[in-house]
Amino acid sequence: MSAVTAGMLDTRVELARPSAAVDDLGAPQGFEPIGFAWAKLDPAGISSAGEPYLGQGRARVRLTMRVPIALAPGWRVTLGAQSFTVLSLLARPPRAGLVEIECVEDAP
Repeated sequence: MSAVTAGMLDTRVELARPSAAVDDLGAPQGFEPIGFAWAKLDPAGISSAGEPYLGQGRARVRLTMRVPIALAPGWRVTLGAQSFTVLSLLARPPRAGLVEIECVEDAP
């Protein structure tokens, strides 16, 4: 992993967590916006037929950012008109305070 400097965090994204309100099946009824963060965006390909639960042909991205809150899988990251679901998190050198997240594009 290469070093990430503050100047490389050049994409502003909105972060949202699943709503506390749930439907009859226990699924969140929406998302609550909680703020913005600056991130470095790297394309990570397209989901494939081997990942049927993601939906074939959806964009995958990897974001590196400083997040002042406890981000978790299932959260939403919005970039302009596109929204992405957080699949996984990886702390980059823990002392740097950076987190790398892998996301997949939400269905239109």
